[in-house]
Amino acid sequence: MPIKIWNLITKKEVMTLNIHDDDVNDIAFSPDGKYIASSSSDGTVKILDIINNKIDVLETLESNENEINYPLCLEYSPDGKYLAFSSDESGDNNVYIVPTSGGEVEQLTFSDASDIPASWSSDSRNIYIESNRYNSVTTYRISLK
Repeated sequence: MPIKIWNLITKKEVMTLNIHDDDVNDIAFSPDGKYIASSSSDGTVKILDIINNKIDVLETLESNENEINYPLCLEYSPDGKYLAFSSDESGDNNVYIVPTSGGEVEQLTFSDASDIPASWSSDSRNIYIESNRYNSVTTYRISLK
């Protein structure tokens, strides 16, 4: 499935991006508005430079030698340095982060519940996740290094 960029004033399509091999699950704009992150059922998250009409690809995300499955719920940190997402690599949705400049994926939650990133603190030091642990939806804060 392609990603289509539209000009909301002219109501015309600006560009179509066919960059994933499977359905696109989610997109998120970087805080500075220069980039779009897109996730796909093909197990990839890609960073798109939309200002210069070029595509910079963040390599296929891997954790523990396995591809990340169905990355969802993309959330940029306010400083733009990290991208959080949820993935069902372990069989349940857990939360992961990866530096937007590329690098290792870090798993933040290890739950048999469904966890998704909800938001970040304004200083990018904490991420808030929503989880259906204990049969109710609860928000948790995770402090980062």
